[in-house]
Amino acid sequence: MSSDKNREDAAWPVRLKSETNEAATVLKEYAQSTSRTRQEEGAYGRVTARLEGRRPRVARAVALASMAAGAALLFWFSMSGREVAPPSTPAAAVALAPPPASPHVPVLNLDARPVALPTGKLHLPGEVIVTVAESSSATARLVEATLEVALADGTVELQVRPRATGQAVLATAEGFRFTVVGTAFTLSHRTGRVDLTVSEGLVSVSREADHLATVLAGEAWSANLANEPSHRAPSRLARRTPKEDCTRFAPNQTQERLACYREKVHKGGAEAERAQNAMARYLRDDVVDLTAALDAFESQRSRYPRGDLKPDADRAIIGLLPRLGRHAEALVETQSFLDTQPDAEDRAEIRLLRGDIYRAIFRDLQSAEKEYDEGAEGDGRTGDDSRFLRALCLEALGRLDDARAAYQDYLAQAGSVHAREAQRRMERLAR
Repeated sequence: MSSDKNREDAAWPVRLKSETNEAATVLKEYAQSTSRTRQEEGAYGRVTARLEGRRPRVARAVALASMAAGAALLFWFSMSGREVAPPSTPAAAVALAPPPASPHVPVLNLDARPVALPTGKLHLPGEVIVTVAESSSATARLVEATLEVALADGTVELQVRPRATGQAVLATAEGFRFTVVGTAFTLSHRTGRVDLTVSEGLVSVSREADHLATVLAGEAWSANLANEPSHRAPSRLARRTPKEDCTRFAPNQTQERLACYREKVHKGGAEAERAQNAMARYLRDDVVDLTAALDAFESQRSRYPRGDLKPDADRAIIGLLPRLGRHAEALVETQSFLDTQPDAEDRAEIRLLRGDIYRAIFRDLQSAEKEYDEGAEGDGRTGDDSRFLRALCLEALGRLDDARAAYQDYLAQAGSVHAREAQRRMERLAR
């Protein structure tokens, strides 16, 4: 009996073995019926906070409630057979302590009009934090549920919490789009170069309708603009622009140019569909009014369901819906596209897009894995990203043997972009 008593005393925290005050006594008495309490150092702090100094009635009530809640949790965990991790701070202290002080970060309210971002750290709508470096030029705006940050020059760092369904964050620089759901990354744009560094999460890089890369945490992506063909129309300054050409208007004559397109559409004929398509592209690429652009492409498809430019409208709508945070509609639209055009050259890119929506927006890993598997047949970066992301989904789903095999197949292909991360994950699964 004496040896059992010695072992029991040895189990007490050091402070309880040395303290003889009322708090220690109460805790020891309570512990006779709760074997886990002796190991739970935070309990001593809660009882001390309750009894020390005979605090006013309100303080005692708060501490007593905290102690009761702690006892209830201990009882629940003991009944469920789960281990209780000892808290690093007494519960009463947590309940009564003020929140930690943090430097003031300005909050910037946005609407559909672009607003210049000042240098420094800012809170943007949707719990997004942006840090704009010195001598940088960037704007932000909120279009429906999509937050857009446009970087003209310099460097911005974004911290994006996971998005809810129907929300999106989009960064742009020199025609490139960087779509995120929840991540942290740095984007730099200097003369002739765009650089992306991802520290958390995942960023999808695209340009016009083309998927270029999926960049994961610890990876970087860059584009040397001097080595890329220009994506803009060739200059028309060398010749006189015809009077009927709607591109003759200056950049600030937006309404005049739109009126020109509408007039051509109204006249009908062979040029009407082209005018409608040109107006939609203008709204998307130059005016950057995504909602109006989507309406214009949908109007084109409705007016000319068998027109030569219908596939272009289909792809444009598929690209715009996720940018506007309308992910459920994007899944419907992409499925319709795949059903009607099963042999489309960009079907692997569309499968990758669908996989990203299922995984990042709807947290449906089973559907995402199937889409990535379909996209794995793609060439270049599209196929590479699809194969790696499929392995990630298999691992997250607990299909570990399938995940190991998927990582091995991925690493067996030369030039795999995510080889380092795939190797690390495969080694961890082998332990």
